[in-house]
Amino acid sequence: MRYTVQSFLGARVDAGSGGSTGATSVFAVPYKAKVRKVFVINESVSTHATQWVVTFDKQATAGGGATGLAECGTITRPLATSTAGKFYYEVPSTLVTVKEGEEIIANITVLDGTATQNIRPGVELEYIPEDPSNNSNMVAA
Repeated sequence: MRYTVQSFLGARVDAGSGGSTGATSVFAVPYKAKVRKVFVINESVSTHATQWVVTFDKQATAGGGATGLAECGTITRPLATSTAGKFYYEVPSTLVTVKEGEEIIANITVLDGTATQNIRPGVELEYIPEDPSNNSNMVAA
């Protein structure tokens, strides 16, 4: 059987000292899936000692719940001389499944010391085949 893998890319946000911490991108889960990878595309150059940190949280109830749990992963910009254009990713260390109606939230928890740091968070999901008869979150309209 063939499984579908799909990536979702969030909007560009500022993770620099001019930005703000908190939820930056919300990924609504369209189907039951396994989180294969979380990632951040870094679009700016920074060699500042204070690096941005992005956590990826699973929210079982869309629009509510605790954040900062980083069930799906945490990505920290490495200290490097050239970080622009880099694709940083993390594969969850344990199996993380999400269902339709849930959300994955990308949170900036630490701002970079550079004034502007444009990043684009994203998630990669692998579809898990499901049947409406055994999935209470799948409701016919």
